[in-house]
Amino acid sequence: MSARFVMMLATLLLLPCVTYAASPYAVVCPPTVTTTETSSEHLSKWQAWIAPISHTWQSVNFYDGHPKEMASLAPIKSTKQKATWQFASERDTYVSCGYYRSVVELIQILPKHIKQCVVTYDAMSYGEQGLIPKTIQCS
Repeated sequence: MSARFVMMLATLLLLPCVTYAASPYAVVCPPTVTTTETSSEHLSKWQAWIAPISHTWQSVNFYDGHPKEMASLAPIKSTKQKATWQFASERDTYVSCGYYRSVVELIQILPKHIKQCVVTYDAMSYGEQGLIPKTIQCS
């Protein structure tokens, strides 16, 4: 085999790995969620009437392991416009989308190849937990 053929073969074999590792991954939180409450009590002569409530997206969190373990990660860098998180754990990394005046958080496991996420914020919009996120880009 010629050296040129070996180089071409190596390039073709490694190209998918390089492309995959560098591929951006966008996390898109649903802009709103609708929830309903329930009553755990039965009160004589009363009925519970429950209207659905719509909540808007207002926060992002990252967790080392399932969020029920409460291992929330802090950004390594943060400004008014964006915050950066890096992930080095062998455990699953979860992203969580939080909603205005709701205890509901939508969660998902990030793909294993993701090692960093950058959240950009709308500098003109504030929620209960600070600036409102605009985008979540991971790589």
